[in-house]
Amino acid sequence: LNANSQTAERLLDAGADANAALRAGETLLMRAARTGNPRIAKALLAHGAKVDARESVQRQSALMWAAAQGHGEVTRILIENGADPRARSTSGFTPLLFAARSGDAASARVLLDGGVDVNEAAPDGASPLLVAIASALASAVRVSGTAPFVYMSARPRAACSSMLWPVSGLVSA
Repeated sequence: LNANSQTAERLLDAGADANAALRAGETLLMRAARTGNPRIAKALLAHGAKVDARESVQRQSALMWAAAQGHGEVTRILIENGADPRARSTSGFTPLLFAARSGDAASARVLLDGGVDVNEAAPDGASPLLVAIASALASAVRVSGTAPFVYMSARPRAACSSMLWPVSGLVSA
């Protein structure tokens, strides 16, 4: 469906169900959000796709998938069509936290412009900024093949906040 916008539009015009879903609840709109196809996302929404439908495993929405995959334009389209920017998945992540984890500045900007709190925290207390930094460092570690840092999650009631601790003696230079 996502490979050909014209075919998708023809199928929808012929009566295809814009809310069709797989057994686990993954909708066509989620698929368009994941692959970053704005034309199909618009067509599905125009044909009545439920913008805030959730899949049943992690309770994630199309907006979460767009932000997680770095698709700022689709994020904007979903927000403009009423997607809930404050919804949380089963793990407690919001679209902004997904955008932070994926390094998607475009989606983050759309969400912040829409009034999302820049300091909304993950369940472990980590801010979007900390999630973005930890994700960027994890990516650098994967690319370089070394492990210079270990991410310590926040403990809201603990004396120390979230931080990245250097790992010494574990990695040979």
